[in-house]
Amino acid sequence: MNGTERDTGVLIVDSEYSTTRRVVDVTPAEDAVYPSGIRSLLLPGRGDRVGEGGLRTRGYYKRSGIDKPLITVITVVRNAEEKIEKAILSVLEQSYDNVEYIVIDGCSTDATVEIIKQYEKAIDYWVSEGDNGVYDAMNKGVRVATGDYVLFLGSDDVLFDVFHEIADLLVEKTLSYYGSVILSKDKKVYDGRFNAFKLFLKNIPHQAILYSRLMFDEHSFDTKYIAVADYALNLKLFSDERYGFRYIPFLIAIYDNENGLSSTVVDKVFSADKPTIIKKHYSNLYNKIYLLIRFVFRRKR
Repeated sequence: MNGTERDTGVLIVDSEYSTTRRVVDVTPAEDAVYPSGIRSLLLPGRGDRVGEGGLRTRGYYKRSGIDKPLITVITVVRNAEEKIEKAILSVLEQSYDNVEYIVIDGCSTDATVEIIKQYEKAIDYWVSEGDNGVYDAMNKGVRVATGDYVLFLGSDDVLFDVFHEIADLLVEKTLSYYGSVILSKDKKVYDGRFNAFKLFLKNIPHQAILYSRLMFDEHSFDTKYIAVADYALNLKLFSDERYGFRYIPFLIAIYDNENGLSSTVVDKVFSADKPTIIKKHYSNLYNKIYLLIRFVFRRKR
């Protein structure tokens, strides 16, 4: 152990990584200093589980601190041996020192799990087991997240070293904060500030969003949408008086828009449901404008 902050109970397990410079050795349920609420810390066992590990299995946990919001990053992955290490390091090498990292692997058959194990001393929790798709895996990651905010980083994405610049802006725990990404295929920034009409036309990528963890106490990703369940959730939340979005003008990640699921798969169920989602969550005026926009775009094709 490299050092101890005895006045706060915060331990430095390893000064090399963002995830090991600020840990505690009491569970969130026992922590009376900065309680983050009682949540599941390990996923329940499954018969097809390949393995699990990380800081939590060694008795180390995270807490939100005064002026130090805890940011959870979740990576869901299956068979990404060529890219997963770069994604992992982009989290572990953050300058910000209150980062929680969770990796949910879907029984990879290549070297992905071996690569994860190489970094398990700096990953808060990882598990490899079967799931019912990407969004089921993302929901599982949320169930074991203890941060104030949750960001989903794909195994083929890269996080910019930006948390230390935006942490002071994360002041309302019921809000989700979003910035922009760089699209790996197009080599351009996507896509700045959104309003409802812009969101009707295109999504805010989850790689750019720090979701409110409190929001996930009431919402989750709908797994009937195989490719864009995050888009469905964003549409529902954007106009929500309790769980809205706030823009922060920062580049958050490099988003692989060439090989990612939403870039390669058409989600027909979401396409059919989208008008209903908008009708349910937005005013009649917004709905009429959306239908007009939809009509105009169809006429142009």
